[in-house]
Amino acid sequence: MFLSYFDESGHTGQGRDSNQPVLIVAGVVINTYRAPKMSRDWRSLLDELQDIAERPLPELKGRELFRGDGSWKRCTHEKRAEARELILKWLTSRSHKIIANGIVHERWRNKDHYNCTEILQLEPLVVACLHIGLIIQRFKHASRDGELNKNRTLLVFDRQSKESQNQIARLLANPPEWAMSFVEGRCSEENNLPVLIDSAYFADSMQAPLIQVADFLCFILQRRASLSLGYEERFAGEQEIINSVTEQLDKLMINRSYIYPSGPNRSFARLMESVAPPSLTR
Repeated sequence: MFLSYFDESGHTGQGRDSNQPVLIVAGVVINTYRAPKMSRDWRSLLDELQDIAERPLPELKGRELFRGDGSWKRCTHEKRAEARELILKWLTSRSHKIIANGIVHERWRNKDHYNCTEILQLEPLVVACLHIGLIIQRFKHASRDGELNKNRTLLVFDRQSKESQNQIARLLANPPEWAMSFVEGRCSEENNLPVLIDSAYFADSMQAPLIQVADFLCFILQRRASLSLGYEERFAGEQEIINSVTEQLDKLMINRSYIYPSGPNRSFARLMESVAPPSLTR
């Protein structure tokens, strides 16, 4: 059995924000045998990071670490770089798989060519979270019951609005036909996602600390996505730092074929690929 923890970066609701051109949903998939130790290790890592910050650090926020805000406000660039490397070393040494998708807001607003009234009415966050569940189904699918039981996965997202949470949970519990086409050939039960346990759960990052890992991933991947679209650096040398960090993260990312599968009847996959940032589709 597996646990998966996801967060988002760049969610703008129904509005527009030039500072948030891309929505990224990303997280890690963890074997339950390792989860208790990983949770303890994460708390130990937070203690080390707190020593570097020299201020209380109740939780990690990727944006604050990267920009020198919050608990990291009095930290030098060198100290924050040390903290980033510590987190990356912690992540890569455990080899847990990273799953991520993305939606460029401007592309989503211009998606009217996609002929599905239901999906056009959903906000990007809901669609991206549904996509994550479908990706996990493809990634962890097994044709035999014994193997399937070992691969069943509990999906945990950071808390969102009650309306968004309800929509995401309903869609994953009873996926519509256009979503099920995504997992065709990777689903052993009709109109269901047998890999997922129940549907989706939502928790605060203080209650489920491994969501903080997802928060770090989301911010880094969101900045890479924005830069890949031609948006300016927030500070001199940002692109170089992002490239250095994501070069290590890329080794843990699942194969692109699970995220944007090819083949006939994959209209939802093609939609998600068409609205995704170049950094995720190359």
